[in-house]
Amino acid sequence: MEEFQINGDQSVVQNQNKTTVKQTSADIIKSKGNVFFGKIMLWMGLGLLVTFLFGYLYPYIILNTVSFDIAVNVIFITCFVSSIAAFIEVFILMFTVFKKGGISLVPYLIYSVLIGLALSPILIFNDAQAVLITIGITAGMFILLGIVGILFKGRIGFIIGGVGVLSIGALCLALTNLFLGSEMIFWIVSFLLLIITMAYVVIDVNLIKHTAQYTNQTRNEALYLALVLYTDFIRLFIYLLPIVLRILANSRR
Repeated sequence: MEEFQINGDQSVVQNQNKTTVKQTSADIIKSKGNVFFGKIMLWMGLGLLVTFLFGYLYPYIILNTVSFDIAVNVIFITCFVSSIAAFIEVFILMFTVFKKGGISLVPYLIYSVLIGLALSPILIFNDAQAVLITIGITAGMFILLGIVGILFKGRIGFIIGGVGVLSIGALCLALTNLFLGSEMIFWIVSFLLLIITMAYVVIDVNLIKHTAQYTNQTRNEALYLALVLYTDFIRLFIYLLPIVLRILANSRR
C-alpha cells in the first residue's frame, strides 16, 4: 500500500515537472516573440525617420540652392523618378522575400529614401503645420490601432472580409466619380480608403504579433515585417493629410 502511494506521489511530481517545463518553454518562446516584435517596430521607426528626413531636407536644400522655378521642376522630376523606382523596387523586394525569406538592410533603407523623395512635394509645398499635425495624428492612430491588433484575440477573418467589401465599394465609387466629378463622392472614397487602411493596420499588427514567435526571427525577416507596417503607416498618412488640410482650411476662414 505504501509502495503504491509512493509511486502515485512520484507520478504526480513528474506530471507537475512536465507541466512546469512546458510552461517555461512557452514563456521563453513568448518572450522571444515579444523581443522580435519590438525589433520589428524599431526597424519600422527607422524607415519612417529616413523617409521624412529625406522628404523634408532634399527639397529644402534644392529650394535654397537654385532659383524657385528650377527647384520646383527638379523636385517634381525627382518625385516622378523616385515613384517609378520605388514601384520597381517593390517587385525586387518581393522576389527577395520569396527567395531568401526576408530583405536586407540596404534595400530597405533605399526604399525608405525613395518614398521620402516621392513624398517631398507633399511635405514641402503643403502647409507645414498641417503636415506635422498629420504625422502626429498618424502616429497616434497607428499606436491605438496597433494596440487593438495586439489585444484582438478573435478571428481576424471577418475583418479581412469587411475590408474586401469596402475595397470593392470604394473602387466602384471612384470609377463612377471619374464621370460625375462629385466632391461628395470624392470625400466618401477618401474616408473609405482611410477606414480600409486602418483595418489593414489592425490586421497586419495582429498577424505579425501572433506569428512573430514562430518565425526564425532573423534580421531579414524583421526588416520585411517592418516594411509591411511601414507601408501601412505611409498609406495612413497619405489618406489623412487631405482631411487635415481641409479641416484647417475651414477653421481659418
